[in-house]
Amino acid sequence: MNEHGSDHPDQQKEALQYQHWQAEYQLWRQKHLPPTDALALLRSEAREVTAVLQEPMRAWIMQSYGLLLPDHIFTFWTFWLGLGPIEREAITRFIYPAGLFSFFEEGGRERTPREGLDHRLAWRYYLDPPEFLTVLTGDADGLHYGLWYDTPHALPSFVAGYYSRDADAIRYAGRTLLEVLHATVERTERDWYPPANVREGEEDLFPTWLLRDAITEYETIDQRERGNASLEVFIHDALQERLATYNGIGVRVPPPYNQSVPQPCHVVYEAIRSDAPEVTTWITEAEQACEKGQPAFALVLGHDLHWLSAGQPHREEAAWRLLTRAYEVLGYDALATIATLHHQHRNLPSVQIY
Repeated sequence: MNEHGSDHPDQQKEALQYQHWQAEYQLWRQKHLPPTDALALLRSEAREVTAVLQEPMRAWIMQSYGLLLPDHIFTFWTFWLGLGPIEREAITRFIYPAGLFSFFEEGGRERTPREGLDHRLAWRYYLDPPEFLTVLTGDADGLHYGLWYDTPHALPSFVAGYYSRDADAIRYAGRTLLEVLHATVERTERDWYPPANVREGEEDLFPTWLLRDAITEYETIDQRERGNASLEVFIHDALQERLATYNGIGVRVPPPYNQSVPQPCHVVYEAIRSDAPEVTTWITEAEQACEKGQPAFALVLGHDLHWLSAGQPHREEAAWRLLTRAYEVLGYDALATIATLHHQHRNLPSVQIY
């Protein structure tokens, strides 16, 4: 009987196959990684650099954005700086630090945006909601990940991601940046295992396993922020407490402001896409609700109009007006400022502003 409690021939064959590839991987790992003491020194130096950076970076982001930085962003930066050459090559198949991480680099906070622009516009894509702050970029179709701030008065709720050039929806990507990377690596590992031959293992699977091993060195540091629940359970629970928006991620509105929204998002979608006259009515109703201290409808409708703007100035204007009005009622000044800056410069030709 095999280790999984079965003597089925196919399972035995699979177990032997896995043992073979693990043995091949260990040989490959020894060949490609730096010596143990050199790798340990690299990791140690990364921790020291990040430790010095933490307080200045937190203060700068609070001054520039009015937002709090989570601990896990520093865990990821320590992880990134501590990667050896082959590990660095492996991770760049999946993601690169971007957005807020550009301020972590030497001289990053001293750069001056082009005339008339603001740091808060760096790496802000056309469809990015104000709550979304880019931190990682991917390998295709404008894939990028961002910290999601339901409120500027607390740490980000999670990490979200989407493809800016194929924007079907924004998705929950993880509770911490390392969880985002780990989930991506696991999906790729499932696609690549088992390899057809040793060559394929060396080119694709083994670097992925190497990156997985590096991630596990740091994951326990994220435990406090990540919690014990699986990512699937977290996503399920998060969706239950959010008002639905057409971009897929929803919004969280705290009591006593979390009244129900009168129109389901699929109805709103059809009306916005066809520029139906009822959209104007809904905008007026949402603004009137804000006057009565109830911003939920304005926040939801503002997000839908923002996501479905499609380069239409009247949708962009209405989205900005509703979002900033909702943020005003909620006391979310930092998000209101980001929304206004983005509205003023929403059609920048590039997310690079320096």
